[in-house]
Amino acid sequence: EFNYNGNASPQFQTYFGWVKQHLKLLHPVLITAFVKGLSDPDYDHIMLATGFTSSNFTTYNSTDQLYFNDCFSSQVSIRTASTLNDIRSMLVNGAKYPFCIPTKICYGCAVLGIQDTSARALPVSITLGNWTEPNVIAGVAPSTLSASVSVNGLVVGKSYSLFRYNDYRKVPTANYTASAYSTVRNFVASGTMANFTESIISNGVAIFRCVPTGS
Repeated sequence: EFNYNGNASPQFQTYFGWVKQHLKLLHPVLITAFVKGLSDPDYDHIMLATGFTSSNFTTYNSTDQLYFNDCFSSQVSIRTASTLNDIRSMLVNGAKYPFCIPTKICYGCAVLGIQDTSARALPVSITLGNWTEPNVIAGVAPSTLSASVSVNGLVVGKSYSLFRYNDYRKVPTANYTASAYSTVRNFVASGTMANFTESIISNGVAIFRCVPTGS
């Protein structure tokens, strides 16, 4: 988490350098933004930063470019660093862009990976068949999403278990076989990667862990 209490205001340039350092390490970063027309004093919206272009990896440069998902479009957003920040009034960069990172106090969390004290969990990725979902906050009924769940790093001929958890509070860091999982798929690897199709309710939770069977 970005140390907003330990950095002097305005924080944007320090924050931007922190984001770059994590992206260099391949850590996606949840960044926060003001939205034009809204009024929360801290931030209105959360977005995911996934990459950048720059001449260095540690500090802010006005010509840097940040790549992020604004969660409103299926396309990657690209913004030059000098256009990214504004204060709550959104009258400078916010006059041109719908989202701006706060200039004074910044919030963010880097995604470092799963907690796995067993050191046996394999890389799992999820691809959804549709990037949109119903607005349940507005009263629209949730939909069922089709998800492709991919497991990498398998050893051919070895047995594995893919556990699914529909409650984040039940996800363990070890002893997966004895955990309160929702479902499990047991399989023998025929290649170094395996794909499975899962259905996920759009307003629900689905968390996956894949380990050698018996872990």
